[in-house]
Amino acid sequence: MNCMFPRAIAVLLASTAYVWAGDVEKVSVHELKSRASSLQLKLVAIEGTAKNLRPLPPHVGGTDGGCMVYGSYLFTLTDQNEEVDVQVSGFCNKIHAEIPVSEDDPVSVVGRVEFFHPGDFGFRDPTVRIEAVEVRRQAP
Repeated sequence: MNCMFPRAIAVLLASTAYVWAGDVEKVSVHELKSRASSLQLKLVAIEGTAKNLRPLPPHVGGTDGGCMVYGSYLFTLTDQNEEVDVQVSGFCNKIHAEIPVSEDDPVSVVGRVEFFHPGDFGFRDPTVRIEAVEVRRQAP
């Protein structure tokens, strides 16, 4: 019975990874903005160039609000003539967390779409941003 437990965990993890990969839709910035309300809270993959990279200071966070979060940052992803803001959460108690991308790097992002209607949180225009789950620098 002891050997069944690790196998069950492996099967569960493999099936979760498969579902995760199947739920990600690749979109351009233009498509993201034109379909933002239908993509709300869905995972998308998007590529472009990192611009206006802004590291965030350490802050209290985590699921229970009980840790210091390091390595959070924001940037604007540009794709041809369009752009979308990307927000990346850091890591609990990882003091030396490094930002994996630099200004003007070609990047790929997987993240959740956040669409705010006019009037939501004080926005005057419809606003779209990505809450990144993964950001990778691409080869130039």
